[in-house]
Amino acid sequence: MLKCLSILFFITITCTDLYLISINQEKKRYWTKPFIIPGIVLLYLLFAQQYNIFLIAALLFSFFGDCFLLFSEKKLFFRLGLFSFLISHLLYIYTFSEKIPLSKIFSPWSLLLIIPYLIYACRFLRDLKPYLGHYFIPVILYIITIMGMSYSSLLRFWTIPGLSFWFPFIGSLFFIASDTLLAIRNFKYGKKKGWVIVMVTYVLGQLLIMIGFVN
Repeated sequence: MLKCLSILFFITITCTDLYLISINQEKKRYWTKPFIIPGIVLLYLLFAQQYNIFLIAALLFSFFGDCFLLFSEKKLFFRLGLFSFLISHLLYIYTFSEKIPLSKIFSPWSLLLIIPYLIYACRFLRDLKPYLGHYFIPVILYIITIMGMSYSSLLRFWTIPGLSFWFPFIGSLFFIASDTLLAIRNFKYGKKKGWVIVMVTYVLGQLLIMIGFVN
């Protein structure tokens, strides 16, 4: 019963938040957005057989990031939000890579897999550089970190079979898509709010990563 209620809570709060974005009721999101990540944490605690403390910590810093970015029109809160998600991605990197042997991480085949990430990061920075201003260095650090997060999830194919690998890896790609769209919206178009697709890809990213660690 509790599991069903937790699923219903997560679906309700997420759909309500997306609806509020679609009708430009950003102030009302103070009552929805901060509860999405706790909803994911609750699902993890109820369904997982074993708990990964670093995964929970990554979700916790994502929660902080969500709360700070509710006030992203103020530079301080925008920066705190970026910093919180930076820490979250570093914790995800550790979570993904802690059971990968070093011999696999530095194997020639593994190193080849980083090339698509480097190409994407270079293209991303090239296209957004004219709009970044004094955020150029922080954005470089952030893009390196999120690419590292996805890359570390990809390397899990050496040790983690089936859906436990695929869910977090696909989730990491949704995360990249979300942050790419967020950066385009914030820096290129100068908008701090809106764009349902940013939140959809973000929630899918977090949810799929969590599901991959349930079993």
